[in-house]
Amino acid sequence: MRSVPLLAALLMALLAVPGAWAAQGDVDVTARLPLTFEGAHDASGHGAFLLEGDEGRASLLVAGQSGTLTRVIHRAYGFVDPGSPSLHVTWAEEFDEERIPLKDAFLRLEERRPGFLLLVHDGDVELADRSGAVHVGALATPKDVRSDVARDLAIRVDPPQDPPVFQHTLAAGMQQARSTEGHAAASGAQKLFLGDAVLRLDPAEGETRELRAHFRIEQRPGTVYDPIQGSWTGPGSHQEYIQEHLVLEFEGRTDLQFDGTPGLLYTERLSLAGEGTARLPGAVGAVTVEDGEQTTRHALAGEDLVLGGRYTLQAHEPSLDRSRTHVTGEGDFTEVHYGAVAAEYDWTASLVVAAGLGTLVLAGLALLTSHGKAALAPIGGLFLAGYARVQGEEILEHPGRAQVYELVKAHPGAHFQQLSDKLPFGASTLNYHVRVLERNGYLTRVKDGRYVRFFDRQSGRYASHRKHAVSALRNPTTAAIARAVLERPGIAQCDLAERFGIAASTVNWHIRRLMQAGLVDKQRDHHYTRYYMGEAWASIPHDEQTRIGLAVAVA
Repeated sequence: MRSVPLLAALLMALLAVPGAWAAQGDVDVTARLPLTFEGAHDASGHGAFLLEGDEGRASLLVAGQSGTLTRVIHRAYGFVDPGSPSLHVTWAEEFDEERIPLKDAFLRLEERRPGFLLLVHDGDVELADRSGAVHVGALATPKDVRSDVARDLAIRVDPPQDPPVFQHTLAAGMQQARSTEGHAAASGAQKLFLGDAVLRLDPAEGETRELRAHFRIEQRPGTVYDPIQGSWTGPGSHQEYIQEHLVLEFEGRTDLQFDGTPGLLYTERLSLAGEGTARLPGAVGAVTVEDGEQTTRHALAGEDLVLGGRYTLQAHEPSLDRSRTHVTGEGDFTEVHYGAVAAEYDWTASLVVAAGLGTLVLAGLALLTSHGKAALAPIGGLFLAGYARVQGEEILEHPGRAQVYELVKAHPGAHFQQLSDKLPFGASTLNYHVRVLERNGYLTRVKDGRYVRFFDRQSGRYASHRKHAVSALRNPTTAAIARAVLERPGIAQCDLAERFGIAASTVNWHIRRLMQAGLVDKQRDHHYTRYYMGEAWASIPHDEQTRIGLAVAVA
């Protein structure tokens, strides 16, 4: 009888695997800003990242494969003009620039000064945090980031009318993701501004250099200044007030670790992958969750929405009032809370099931053991074999499962029957492998009419609404209508019906699918409804557009 409790424990362990009981879901809501994400997260977007001040800790490494670093140096100094009858002090200033190639060079942060400012812009930027929180709002008014060459000295020194200063404007309405600790990175083509810091430059060739990009007072040789020649002579030294900053334009990578001071990511469209809790205030729209064979649609009408689990969300640019944003995405959700609704899909709920099944198993095994061990052995072996099959191997080490995964990667959006036609085993085996791959985060599915289509989840290429857009285009007629809209922007419904020899109601069905996927927009023109290319095309990978014969140039 000692084997009976052990067997029941194994069964309970099998049924209570953490994460396996989260439900797959899709999000399509409009929410009030700010949004809050707690737990591990990776935010990204094309835009800029800003870090200011010398509080907390920060480390920086810039790896420039190619490009240019420019030192901009503003010097100001006072001198007595011998030609002036009053012999009063006159102030002069000048700007110098030094261009340094960044061919396979490294730039490291040695010291931050009180006015420290770092801006990475015009690049693809990521902001990651393993344990903290990120808050997403909108930039209410344009924000100017610039080098300040005006300083309060004994006499105020102002720059000339048109100095070569750095200035970059962040447009109003952009998403503003804020985190007080984390890792920011930018890869590829980008620009960078640094001020009030001491840095070390390690070039591929030549000696390491210290770059002092900050305000300072230096003693320079000479006590007599010749304004005609612009040179100093005489013994001794004079004071020069220097403001220096660095401007980089390069191809490479920027890595910044920061803690204790806010880091801000600015972008028009923010993508965020997280594992934890997402809070979306005042949500209007729907969250659709597939829990096993059951699909639940959570309709929201202004409630605060809380999502728990592992998810990928995209916040689109805010509306005109800049107080709300459209959020789309998907995830493996353990909870969906709003208003009086508290839907939980956590794996711990399976313990109740496991306990009930464990009781039945114990009763059954007790009955079997009363008839002899011979009857027990095959059943015990069956449970143990099932447990070993699920838990005792790497997911993709099984050749059949690896074959399914590679087939989906090669044919994204393929439905179950298409996969079955290309595989050497039956539908039940395929269904088993698909379920294992889905539970372990390798595949994701989309319900497309009477089909269920599958996509690779590991690459992230089909996250958020992309898989819905691609699913719509897997229908040949829908894809042909999309191609017609791309070829003739503004085409009318009647023209589409005539071109394809189908009824207007059929055109409406296909157009509705394209509009839901964000691939087509419509405009009313007197008696006609005209169709144009939608913004979702910009997020579909170019090779995917080529695959379906709809490659377009998207700005």
